[in-house]
This record gives sequence, structure tokens and C-alpha cells, in this order.
Amino acid sequence: MSLTDHTIRNPIMKLVTALLAFVFMSLAPLWSRDGARPAGVGQPLVPPSVELFKLSQVQLGEGPFRQSMEMNRRYLMRLEPDRLLAWYRREAGLTPKAPAYPGWESIPEDSEWGPLPGPILGFYLSAMSMLYESTGDPGVLERLKYTVEELDACQRAQGDGYLLPTVNGRQVFEKVAKGEIVTDGGMINGVAEPTYVMNKIMLGLTVAYTRAGIAQAQPVLIRMADWFGQNVLDKLDDKQLQTLLVCEDGSLNEDYADVYALTGQRQYLDWAKRLTHRAMFDPFVAGNDILDGWHANTQIPKFTGFFRVYQFSGEKDYASAANSFWDTVVRRRSWVIGGNSTDEHFFPASQTRRLILEGTGPETCNSVNMLRLTEALYCGSGEARMADYYERTLYNHILAAHEPERGMCAYYTPMRPGHYRVYSSEFNSFWCCTGTGMESPTKYGAFIYAHDQDGLIVNLFIPSELNWEEMGVQVQQATRFPDEPRTQLTLSLKAPREFAVKIRHPWWVPAGALGIRINGELQKDLTLPSSYTQIRRLWKNGDSIGVDLPMRLSLEHPAEACDYVAVLFGPLVLAGRLGLTGLDHDEFWQTTDYYARKTIPLDEVPALVGDDAEILSAVPRGDGAALEFRITARAPASESSQEIILVPFYRLSYERYAIYWKRYGTQTDWSKERRRLDENRRGALWAQEHTVDWVRTGESISEREHALETVHSETGVAESRHWRRGTDGGWFSYLMKIDRSSAVGLYAEFHGLDEGDFDILIDGHSITAGKGLMAEQTPGIFGEFLRVPTALIEGKDSVTVKFQSRLRGQTRRLFELRTVNGEPPSTTRE
Repeated sequence: MSLTDHTIRNPIMKLVTALLAFVFMSLAPLWSRDGARPAGVGQPLVPPSVELFKLSQVQLGEGPFRQSMEMNRRYLMRLEPDRLLAWYRREAGLTPKAPAYPGWESIPEDSEWGPLPGPILGFYLSAMSMLYESTGDPGVLERLKYTVEELDACQRAQGDGYLLPTVNGRQVFEKVAKGEIVTDGGMINGVAEPTYVMNKIMLGLTVAYTRAGIAQAQPVLIRMADWFGQNVLDKLDDKQLQTLLVCEDGSLNEDYADVYALTGQRQYLDWAKRLTHRAMFDPFVAGNDILDGWHANTQIPKFTGFFRVYQFSGEKDYASAANSFWDTVVRRRSWVIGGNSTDEHFFPASQTRRLILEGTGPETCNSVNMLRLTEALYCGSGEARMADYYERTLYNHILAAHEPERGMCAYYTPMRPGHYRVYSSEFNSFWCCTGTGMESPTKYGAFIYAHDQDGLIVNLFIPSELNWEEMGVQVQQATRFPDEPRTQLTLSLKAPREFAVKIRHPWWVPAGALGIRINGELQKDLTLPSSYTQIRRLWKNGDSIGVDLPMRLSLEHPAEACDYVAVLFGPLVLAGRLGLTGLDHDEFWQTTDYYARKTIPLDEVPALVGDDAEILSAVPRGDGAALEFRITARAPASESSQEIILVPFYRLSYERYAIYWKRYGTQTDWSKERRRLDENRRGALWAQEHTVDWVRTGESISEREHALETVHSETGVAESRHWRRGTDGGWFSYLMKIDRSSAVGLYAEFHGLDEGDFDILIDGHSITAGKGLMAEQTPGIFGEFLRVPTALIEGKDSVTVKFQSRLRGQTRRLFELRTVNGEPPSTTRE
């Protein structure tokens, strides 16, 4: 019987297994803080062309990354493992040693999607393991060992390798194994994300073993892999498994590839390949982008797993899928900060102008996983363009998502001008982004340097020290980047040695502008942006390399939304400081509510006027040493201009901001918008003065008072107001009073960026057939007047107003509906 055979039900077999485990751990290699990845028996068929250094070899110097890492370290050491373990002990039939944390860890079982306990412990294992590898802190190691021991105890109490905190998770998988599989978003048979939780625990155990040297983590990991493989994967046919893989599972395929690397046993690689979600894999092998509407973070980790399978199987389709997906997301589906999606989902480029105004924006977890994928692909190819993306996302999303007072992380980073972020509380939130927020700061040193067969690679310009002990080389990078556009590398060698030093020529430095100085002497450089300049020579102790990195202002427009613009300085996104309108400082920390909800009207947010050249020419740098610029902007609701301070986005945490600015190309465009806003305000005032009846759509009391009827409709909040719309060919209607003594009309308020194919009917008769409503798209909520034909109201005191979507389409979002009397404004449609 092997340690990976877990049908250990009788006492004798349990004793044998325990003795074998003791022998295994006693013979395990001795570990040091090097945290070196153990030499596995499952060797890759495709070895990496580039390797990153161990975290123990890179020490961060003073700067924002080190400050963020230290803040995170203090937070991690305040967390109590017993509270994170509470659900694991409960599900194992053991008494919890402490109550579970609140927030997502303890969402009431009668809530819409039930409790989601346990994934934070997986993130905690990963974060603490990388923190130990980075620092060698014995206190961190002690907590890690204790946590793994407790997981081992929970697993052994169940006797067969099962280890999940999911409430009734074993019963869920018993049904799955019988082919009873209903997946709905993140749910499997009505239970929230059990495979996702499994993935986070397995990743955490892998990192605890390979980076922190916790030998006990390996058998726990293998037993988990065996249980799921034998009791679930082997029971399902391919069709059933594809149904299961619709649910978010992180990167379970990566977990099994990792177990193969540690054991060399073929069944783990076979299981990893079976965990290929064909709905994602097949299109990207063919180079087809099918991501519209898909939940973003469900998909991203799968491709890291695909590439891991490629490394061990040599099957090129897995590499093709991973690279094709990366190109698609980075080049066509990312915001200026490097993050992607809105409200967690990928969307068509045609919806950018509408979704840029949502209060959600890119999710931090997405970028964490995109950087993990980037690390994997970069080690396969060594391409500088991947390091360019890594730098952009690291500064402008990951570092920016961590606030500097408590070290907590934001879930969403809204792109909406004039909005803000909220951060998790320390002990009452535990969102998924709280978990990835624990991990990111522990590995800030991971991508600064790399090495290949030729020598050293410098990717990022961050103050740090590298100890490349295998080569007898130490590198100190001294820099105040980005406040100063340069860095200095000083080499310490025990003996002269010839090798190459490759320094990234970033995308934001023009050809011919990268300055390289060897021991103060300027070198000729002919490299292009997004490449590496290579210096091969016999290096001696004390040699230095100076790198000049001239930074310039540039503008970027989102896809299919050229009337919005972002300002960058070098790789840094500059954000406009817009103050605290409607907020106080305490509102930046949240518990379960990870949305920033307090919007301000778009016409009160400063906007820019001019073409790109005019805007760039009017962004002077401040007089002080701080990296600060100024820009002149005008809110559409006001004629006066104001000067806005621009700072790197990662330095702005507790106020409203503008990353993307609404841009009017000419003064004529600006004047036209002003006239339209004025007309809309006058129309709204007229409607209020002439109202006969009024329904506040999306608000239950008002809708109930107006006899709401509906089939396939939904409600929500935008611009701080409730709305309703019909979906999938659906409709909704209200019973509205009218006054026949004068002309009768409808006043309806819609969002100016919505698209819809629908009719408005009075007692079953369309009054909009063949007529378009607000064909010109514009941000904000705007009113529409429609005159009701006299023939439809004769002898009536009330009418049923129905909004009917056509075919399988949807209506536009309706924010307000009034019946009005009198002669409406000239903008009325007849």
C-alpha cells in the first residue's frame, strides 16, 4: 500500500499508513530559507527558457513595494489560523478551536448563495509561504507548520483524503459522481464553488511544500488529489466532466500537473489533461476570441494550468491556447491599468462607452491571475512585451489596489470618472480579493530579475538586491524610479566572470532614447521598445551599469470609446484628484459590500476639451520634486474651468478620481453637450410640473402601487438610481393615471448609452413602432417625451403602459416614468 492509497478504514491499515507517513517525513530533505523547489520526479518535457529567481534571493529596497509588503506582513501575522481553520474542523467532525471569521467566511446559510468558507486559508498558506521564503521569519514558519498540521488532522479524521470546508461538500460530490450535476455560475448543485475552494487549498499546500519546505504539506496535497481523482474524476464521462468545469474551479488542472511534478506518477498528468475545459480550450487553440459574456476570473487561471500541462506533456495545443488567450486579454480586453472586465465579466468592445461608467470595473483577482499566467508564459519565451504588461499591471492595478493605512485590498477598481474604491476590512470581509491581496505583496520581488543560459535579465526598475549565489554574483539596484527616470546597477563578484546582462527596453522609452552607461561611459544602444539591450563582457567586482529611462506623457483611449482618454507618464497611469464629495474617510473600508456605491452625476465630473495634441501640450509638471502634474478641466454642469492635480494612480487611495476623462474634441462639441444638458434639465422640470402620475421604477413600493406586471425583467442601480428593464424578449407594465382634460403624454427617463430593441405600448397599442428613441448615445440619464394619441385614451382615467422587448432582445433601462398633461416641450416625439 502506498501513501497515496486512501481507502484506510480499518485500524491496522490506519496504523500502517501513519508509520509510513512518519518514515516519509523523517526522510524528507532538510530545508533552509532558500525555499528551493524540490527536484520532482516528473520532469518537464519542455524546460523553461528563462527562470525567475527564488524570493529568498531578492530583497526589496526602500520604496512603495517594500512598504506595501511590510504592511501586509503585519496583517498576516495578526490573522488567527484557528479561526481560518474553523470550517475545516467542523466539516471533519472536530470541534473548532475558535469561531470562524465573519464576512464571506460566514455568510448565513440561508443567503442567496450560502456560505463560502475556506478559500482564504488557501490564500493564507500561499501568502505565508512566500513571505517566509522572502524573509526567513521563524514566526511565519511556526504558524505555517501549525496550519498544515491542523489540515492534516482534519484530513485524517475523515479517513479517505477528503479535505474541504464546504458545508455538506462531501454530499455535493457524491451527487456529482453519480452524474447529478447542475452548474449555475459559481454553484454546483446549489452549493457555492466547492472546486474553487479545493483549488485554493491545493495551491496553498503546493506552495507551502515547494517554497517554505513544509514537508507535511506534500502528503496532504497528494491525498486530496487522489480523493478527487478517484472519487469524482474517474466516475464521470467526458460530457459530465465538461458540465462540472463550467463552475469556477480556479486552476485544478495546474494542481494536478504540480502533483505530477512532485511524484512522477502518470495518473496525475492524465487527470490534469481531463480537467481541460473544452469551451475555453478549443476556441483559443484555433485563435478565436469567444470571451464575451464569460466570467473573467473563472477563465484566467485555467490557462495557467494549460501551459503547465504543456510543460509536462509537450502537447503544443496547450501552449497555443495559453498564449492566444494572453494576447487576446492583454491587447483587446484590458483597461489602461492592465486590469480587465467590468462587474467580473468580459464584454464586447461595443459596450465600452457604457461599461466605463459602471461602478465596478476590473477585479483585482483577475490581474493577480493574469500576472501568474504572465510569469508562466514569460519563462517559456522570455519576451519583453510580457514584462511590459507585467510592469503596467503591477504598478497601476496591483500596487494601486492596496491602501497604505491598513494594507487592505480593493475588490473593484472603477473606471468611472469621479468614482472611488472601497477596501476590505481587516477581519470582517474576507472577499476573494482579500485573499489574492494577501498574496501579491509577498511576491513583489518575483519578477524584478530573471536569468537564462546567457546571463542576468533585469525586468523591473525597483530598488532591490539580488544574490545570485550559483554564479557568485550580487546585484544592487539603487533607484528612485519613477520619481527619477533612471536606475543604477552595481555588481559584486567574488572573481571576474563573463556573462550577459540584459536590460529591458520598455515600451514607453522611444528607440534611441534608452541610455546605458558602463562605469559611467555612455554606450551606443540600437534596441527598440519592448526588447532587451544586451551587454556581454567580463564583469569585475564593483562594475556599474547606469540606465537612463526618459519618461514622457502619452494618452490612451479605450477600444471603441475614443471620446474617453487616460493620461500616462512613462508606464504610470496618472489619476486626477477629485476630492471627497459626498464621502467621509471611514467609508473607504467595507465588510461584505465590496461596491463603491456613492456616485456623483457625470455632468459634475470635470472633462477635457481638445484633441490629443492640445491636451498633452497643456499638462505641465508641478514645480516640486513630487511626481505631480496639472490639467485644466471643465465639468459640463459648470462654465468655469478648474485646475486638477494629476498623480500616479497608485499614490491615490482615499478620494474620488478620474483615470479616464470624458473628452470633447472641439469647443463646438462642448457647447453642443452644454445645450443638450440644459434642454434635458428644462424637460425634467417641465415634466415634474405637469405630472399626473409617477412611478419610481425598480422601487418595490412604487411599482406595487402601480400594479407592476412582468415577465423576464430585472432591476438594478446606476447613477445612484433604481431602474428596470425587460430582458430576453420580456416585458413589464404599469397601470398609470391620466388626465383627459388636456393633451396626454409620457415622460420616460433612460440611460443615454443603453441599446435596446423594444416597443412602448398603451393598452396593447404601440406608440413607438418605427420610431427610434435617442439614437445618439451619450452618458447619463436623459428624458424622452412621447405624445399619446387621443384615440387611445378616450373615456379612460388610466392606461396600462407596457415596455416590450422584441425577439430575444432587451429594453433600455427605465429610471422613471410619468404621465403628463399639457403641451410638452418641442423635443416630444409624436
